[in-house]
Amino acid sequence: MQNHQPDLEAELFLDSHCALAEGPLWDERKQQLLWVDILQKTVHCLDEGASQSQQTVYPETVGTVALSDNGNWLVALRQQVILCPPHSPLGKILFNAKEVYPANRFNDGKSTPDGAFLVGTMDMDEKAPNGRLYWFNAAGYAKTILPAVTISNGMAWDLPRKRLYYIDTPTQQVQVASYDPASGDMGEFRPFFTVPTELGYPDGMTVDSDGNLYIAMWSGGRVAVFNADTAEYQYSINVAAPNTTCPVFGGKDLDELYITTAKVGLNEDQYQKYPASGGIFRVKLAAKGLPAYRFAEG
Repeated sequence: MQNHQPDLEAELFLDSHCALAEGPLWDERKQQLLWVDILQKTVHCLDEGASQSQQTVYPETVGTVALSDNGNWLVALRQQVILCPPHSPLGKILFNAKEVYPANRFNDGKSTPDGAFLVGTMDMDEKAPNGRLYWFNAAGYAKTILPAVTISNGMAWDLPRKRLYYIDTPTQQVQVASYDPASGDMGEFRPFFTVPTELGYPDGMTVDSDGNLYIAMWSGGRVAVFNADTAEYQYSINVAAPNTTCPVFGGKDLDELYITTAKVGLNEDQYQKYPASGGIFRVKLAAKGLPAYRFAEG
């Protein structure tokens, strides 16, 4: 497997000591970085220039956090998604998954280009395809997009190409479906490319303004970059934390890549070797990202 350009090195940005940091999100209006610590049931919010995050604790695991058009938060708890004011642990239930499998929990999710919300569940034992991928909007309309996934993870949109990318981690695949940004209509998912196993397990994902894919590699200690047109592997952004979970573009020019990581899953020797695991890393890039989509409250 040949690199098309030299690897880069991400630097530790915040030694946040998270158990399972995930779902980073840049709020371009407030110049804030948000992320969740799933197992600690916490949403972190870091103001630009601050040295520590403000933490909001919820009563259940927190799979992801997203933004609404009114500046509120969507927080995916274990099997419910709530709408709440920033920093509030209480909110209105927008969607209840009512999962057939009570051990499932919500994992990754994002607001969509058309103002809806896409969110997936996963098997807590990470073995059976008990999870689902859901879509819902503020009008109360909801549908199941995929009925059988194991670890529902990264999702990203490439609007010029009218594509939605999606990752179910154990498959090692990035899937793609057509996506109409005006209506939210999507086609059936099909394999786009398989991620080489030597890079790690594909986790969270984002795109740059050219549509290139940036995929965090669990147990790979990197974010792997793939070409949008050819799906060829380009290079890696190396991270001093084996369990790299998700990237997002942020900063005032959207040219800084923030990367979440996890302590969970490491043995004592690994943690001694990579003590920054669970922290937030950052690297400045020539590429730029796109603002986060926002849920339309209606």
